[in-house]
Amino acid sequence: MPALNPTGGLMFPGSGGPLKRYDTKAEQITALTGWVYTANGAIADPCAAVELKLFRKKKDGTKVEVAFGDPAMEIMDLLNSPNALHTGEQLRQLHFTYMNIVGESYVYMRGLDGNPFIPSKGKLPAALDIFPAHMTAFRLGSNYSDSTVHLGEHAYPIQSIIRDLNPDPSNPWLGQSIVAAAAQTVNLEEQMKTVNEMLMKNGARPSVVFQTNEQLDDSVYERWKKQFFDDYTGVMNSGKPLLIEAGSVVQNMLSPRDLDYLASRRFSRDEILAMFRLSPGMIGLVENVNRANLEAGFYVNAVVNIVPRVRQFVRQVNASLVGIYDPSLELDFVNPVPEDADAKRAYVEGATDKFITKDEARAMYGLKPLPDGLGEHIIVTGNAVMSLEDVLAEKPPVAPMAESEDEPPEDKPGKKPPRDELPEDEDDPDDDDEPAKAIVAKPPGPSWAELRKSLKLDETKAKVEEHVRELRDVRGNTKAKAYTERASVYEEHLMRATREQFDAQKRELLTRLDQLQRPTKGYTRKDWLNDLVDWGGFDGKMATAIEPILRLVLNDTGRSATGELGRDPSQFNPYADAIQQYVKSRSVKIAKDVDDETEKQLRAALSQGMQAGATSSEVSASIENIMGNASTVRADRIARTETARAQSYADEQAWAQSEVVEGKEWFTAEDHVCAFCEEMDGKIVDLHQNFFDKGDVQTVDTVGKDGEPKVAKLDLSYDDIIGPSLHPNCRCTLLPVLQSN
Repeated sequence: MPALNPTGGLMFPGSGGPLKRYDTKAEQITALTGWVYTANGAIADPCAAVELKLFRKKKDGTKVEVAFGDPAMEIMDLLNSPNALHTGEQLRQLHFTYMNIVGESYVYMRGLDGNPFIPSKGKLPAALDIFPAHMTAFRLGSNYSDSTVHLGEHAYPIQSIIRDLNPDPSNPWLGQSIVAAAAQTVNLEEQMKTVNEMLMKNGARPSVVFQTNEQLDDSVYERWKKQFFDDYTGVMNSGKPLLIEAGSVVQNMLSPRDLDYLASRRFSRDEILAMFRLSPGMIGLVENVNRANLEAGFYVNAVVNIVPRVRQFVRQVNASLVGIYDPSLELDFVNPVPEDADAKRAYVEGATDKFITKDEARAMYGLKPLPDGLGEHIIVTGNAVMSLEDVLAEKPPVAPMAESEDEPPEDKPGKKPPRDELPEDEDDPDDDDEPAKAIVAKPPGPSWAELRKSLKLDETKAKVEEHVRELRDVRGNTKAKAYTERASVYEEHLMRATREQFDAQKRELLTRLDQLQRPTKGYTRKDWLNDLVDWGGFDGKMATAIEPILRLVLNDTGRSATGELGRDPSQFNPYADAIQQYVKSRSVKIAKDVDDETEKQLRAALSQGMQAGATSSEVSASIENIMGNASTVRADRIARTETARAQSYADEQAWAQSEVVEGKEWFTAEDHVCAFCEEMDGKIVDLHQNFFDKGDVQTVDTVGKDGEPKVAKLDLSYDDIIGPSLHPNCRCTLLPVLQSN
């Protein structure tokens, strides 16, 4: 059994030294065997296989994939064939392996002359080589741009290296190895493998011990002890028979402790897998695994391991090479997260002929459209109900199939009664030799010919338009209701975050109020107010509290908007640059605007109080009142308004990513309608166009409380209006306008 070494480190008696601590990268790379090798492969291999794509960014924030033949595709050629030795996938496999095992990776950009290549606009290196990370050292200069990378006797400027790392919390300039973090477990696994190997090598059967009952003198005992420690202790001597002179033989079976020691290899395996955040099914161990949890394992591996690693690699390549070559280009990757088949099937079943056509549903499974345009339109079914397509084409609907005579509905005219219900004095019409004709029941209501006679062309068009309006209202009200229900959850999170910040601000204000001296001739009220509040610190804390909630709104809403178009919600990319920039800038703007308003109210109230000679208690009461209103009324209004704005922005971005939407339509829900929202209903603009620009004033004709007509105005000076919210507590929503083709 292992024993603790007082000099530091875990030791096995007679093993010849302490176990490895894996402090150095050279030691860490030696751990790439056994379960560590297998666990690394379950991550590095699928990461390397993820397909990379090159996009060109537009000014409106959208991206278009770079087509074959574009000169910029030389970037993809370089990434796919980086050097004469490795393919692109092999280089990436080594990159992800080094990141897992030693926590760092170094891809060297080599010029045509073999010297380090420094990227510049429009120029690419001749090759990309990956350095053996366990033999490479990073040396920090006086600033990062002066840093160098060393391999052997050569030093390379950091600008010629695509360097990636998992930052070590104890030294953020260096990488942290998974192996180093799991050193003890890896050590035990290595020792257990050695014990098992030597046990098999030395006998693969129970050992024997010769014992003696004779007394041993000192010289014999010392010789025996030396022989014992030299030849029979430590993992290298596992399983050897122990021989003692002049003794009897005793069978020495493996003890329960030995068996437990060997069986504990399974525990170390599971712990190593846990360190790599893998489930056993990911490495082919299917004991107690069914298809459901195996698929769940692949999903979790993709989300937890593959996507973060590939995303980090892509960002490093963009920052170190692609963005310098051409700032309008961006490397990205195909999302490897497997789709939820059950959710997709449920969506298709529920949405077909309601929100999507049959052809759109088939396309989601890679199937061709139905022949003769049968799946191009949404079909409304039911007796005496003509589809919109039939009306537009001015042709009668397809006649229903003949109904079975075995189960005729009793209340349908024109049906022949069952044979046993015919009156006795009537002949059965089927008794003659004439072939029976198919009997088609006439549906209730006017026939097509009767309807065509009773409708003029203008009336037909009116009915079509009414049908379209009804369909739009159903979709709009359904979406508005769903968004409102989800918004209540987001608003609760946002209100809680802003309330906590307002409460923290109030506590800090009251604490400083007790610490600061009152304004004097040499210490003005302005100085006093500036010292009372650290608004810069307040802004940063408020923005930090708001940012994760905005991310949640954008991610959930973007997925929903993508699904609304009949696409897999996982196709929505919440990490797009435009979305990342929006989250950052919007969080800062909300925080600053909110704190500016609070500061304005506080300055006005406190300045007035100081001027009027208010006591400390009265000043405290003013602060309590202002901050109390902020954490209730203002927090609620902020949450409602910003949630709606984030939902509109997510709609716009998801539709832009789909590349099938060209515009957006304002939809006003059927209840809670104000005059301003009512006027907006049905207005359509281009997808990235504002309904109103910042500073505009919306005017509407309405009726005052006295019943007289008046003109109402809404000042829109706070922000551009890309969609709802038009005003605080607005509950409108947006509908997509699909491209005409």
